[in-house]
Amino acid sequence: MLDAGYLEEWTYHATYSGVPQGSIVSPVLANIYLHELDLFMETLKDEFNQGKKRKKNLNYNRCCGKIERLRKKWDLLKGKEGKEQELQDIREEIRRVDRLRKQLPSGDPFDEGYKRLFYCRFADDFAIGIIGSFADAEKIRQQVATFVQETLKLTIAEEKSHICHSKKGMITETMRQQKRSTRKNGPNRAMPKSSWLTMGNSEVWQTIMLLRSA
Repeated sequence: MLDAGYLEEWTYHATYSGVPQGSIVSPVLANIYLHELDLFMETLKDEFNQGKKRKKNLNYNRCCGKIERLRKKWDLLKGKEGKEQELQDIREEIRRVDRLRKQLPSGDPFDEGYKRLFYCRFADDFAIGIIGSFADAEKIRQQVATFVQETLKLTIAEEKSHICHSKKGMITETMRQQKRSTRKNGPNRAMPKSSWLTMGNSEVWQTIMLLRSA
């Protein structure tokens, strides 16, 4: 199958090196050879991940506390004569604070003690999602590139390999990723740090690294 050749516009071309694109054997050979990369990424993931969960977002907690206090006040005034307007004001304030709360993440987006790495591969295309900084993503990219080139003896398709923010999403020949809000009725949460799945949504910033072995 390696030297079966290929058809382009119904014209036969011989195969002199590599595997014809679209060949049945191509993804099988990729999975066999890149199994070592999968194992390497598992090790890298264990080394990179930090923290069990994010610290709580103080602004989110303040909104929760304010809503709780307003509801207690509502319960005290409910049923009392002449308190209709005050009850209406409390109801509107609860709605206002709740709308604000829905725009906030419950976890602290600046928590430097919480990091995550996600890895997804399809044949010879793979993507890495990072909850962390751009510097973290660049460091991981360098480590993976070194492993691919020196251990697997493969080359990196630099024109198809890059680091981007999760808000931009990514499209490859085999994968498409877009960031979506985790709230059905709320707006996309915007945080100045971090991120899968977003593949990657996930948290709100996500540093995506896409490489492709040639």
